[in-house]
Parts: sequence; C-alpha cells; structure tokens
Amino acid sequence: MKPNDEREPELSAEDGRLIGAIEVAMRPTPMSAARRAVFRATLEERIARGANPLRWLAPAFAATAAAAVTLWLVRPVETEPVQALLEDSELYAFIDSSAGSAELTETSIYLPDDYRALALLIEPDAAEP
Repeated sequence: MKPNDEREPELSAEDGRLIGAIEVAMRPTPMSAARRAVFRATLEERIARGANPLRWLAPAFAATAAAAVTLWLVRPVETEPVQALLEDSELYAFIDSSAGSAELTETSIYLPDDYRALALLIEPDAAEP
C-alpha cells in the first residue's frame, strides 16, 4: 500500500475519455512483420556500433576555431607611445603665476555660495562671518 502523499489521483470519466482519445490519436500505425524485422535489425546494428566520438569532433573544432579567431580580432594592438606635444616646463606657463600658494589653498573663493555654506557646516571657519 502506498503512503497517502503518493496515491495517484482518481480521474473523472471525462478525463479518462480525453486520455483515451489522445492515446488513440498518438498511437503509431502497426508495422508489418517484414518492416518490423528490418527496424529491429537496424536498431541492433546501431546499438552494437555504439556512439561515434568523432561525430562531435567537427562542431567542437569549429567552435574552437571561431573562438580563436574572435580572440585574435579583439586582441589589444601594441602601438608606439604618443609623444607629448608640450614638455613639462611649457605646461607651467599655463598656471596663473600671479596667484600665490595661499590664494590657491583658500577654497572658499572658488566655491559657490551653497557649497561654501555646506563647507562651513562641516568645518567652521573663524574668519567666515
């Protein structure tokens, strides 16, 4: 006797008729004796021959080749370094030489009013009103 949770559900008469109709519609036509003998012989021959491991070799080789070509196409290309247009000494000419270091470190003159108010909340400045 099966436990309660493994009992098969009982089918209604309508469900039984539906399953019967599906079974009749899906049942293959019977083979003749000669056709059945040829089918069995062919099936036994294929089983005896076993699986062909080379059957998967061609698709695997094609996938590997495609991956290799893709990796070769997207590889980083080595290039020569680009020479700088300006030397370091020429870059210093763009810095405002009139601004002293104290002026550059005073951030409140570079901040808008709302950011300056937030900065004062974080670090109150005694010089700020």
